[in-house]
Amino acid sequence: MSAALTPSLTSDLSVADGATPTPRCDSIVQIGNHTVTVSVCVLRAEERELVAASVAWLAAASTVPAPALKNDAWHALIERVLSPYVAFTVDHDEPERLGGAWWDQAMREATKSFIHANTLEDLIRQFLVSIDAQSRRTTAVS
Repeated sequence: MSAALTPSLTSDLSVADGATPTPRCDSIVQIGNHTVTVSVCVLRAEERELVAASVAWLAAASTVPAPALKNDAWHALIERVLSPYVAFTVDHDEPERLGGAWWDQAMREATKSFIHANTLEDLIRQFLVSIDAQSRRTTAVS
């Protein structure tokens, strides 16, 4: 993840513009030598399916060859999907200097925490099966 696309460390988009604060679930993870508090939104029931579909689509899209995913646009897309739901607190004076590999790991941990806190595993699995079936139909037709 490029330094310009490092997830926000202080702003929480879930409470921006006077919105009602969303319940949060915090977990502490170790990434490299740094302790990170990952705070994720607990989704309302009506949000779960849409967000699970988005996460499943990102997971399916991430299976393309790696060079296609090593660009700022891909990281910006992931950040746009997840940043409203995830906040980080990092024990580092200059977190923007932690580097791309560190932030990639931080985003993986945050995504796992978010999926677990919202029990999205089954919904995501269902969407992935559907995406796979659609892909196979499209491939068979072409």
